[in-house]
Amino acid sequence: MTKEGLISEKLRGMIGKELPVTQTTELNRKLVADFIGAINDPNSEFTKEIEYSEVVPPNILMVRGVSYKGSATASLASELPPGALDDGGEFEVLKPVRIGDVITAKTKLSEVSERESKSLGKMFLVVYETTYTNQKGEVVATFKHSGLRFKQKK
Repeated sequence: MTKEGLISEKLRGMIGKELPVTQTTELNRKLVADFIGAINDPNSEFTKEIEYSEVVPPNILMVRGVSYKGSATASLASELPPGALDDGGEFEVLKPVRIGDVITAKTKLSEVSERESKSLGKMFLVVYETTYTNQKGEVVATFKHSGLRFKQKK
């Protein structure tokens, strides 16, 4: 631990660096149909056109199998307290994704800071940035996600 607080030098050194897990997935009709069924949106244009459309719902990029930040953040597990709360995120679509695209998700740790909470005590605010690229190397979307990590009280 450092004199400044709870953030270790190892964790500080990881800020701005890509995490060791990269997820690559080919978008196919079955994956898209399963996703649409899971979100239970019978009125979706994607549902009506799944057999004919080449464009897929962009939020499919954030699901397990396409991008799973849990596996990327596992590399930080020894440096962070076990308690976790989702603090939200910003998803930005830059280009349409289509059936047949091969999407690669790479995540970097962009920020770690300490916070104090009356109910949780000292905790970390951890911010990740995931970049999604297609097989052409084009960035199709970005996801900036933050979470709170804290030591669980007994």
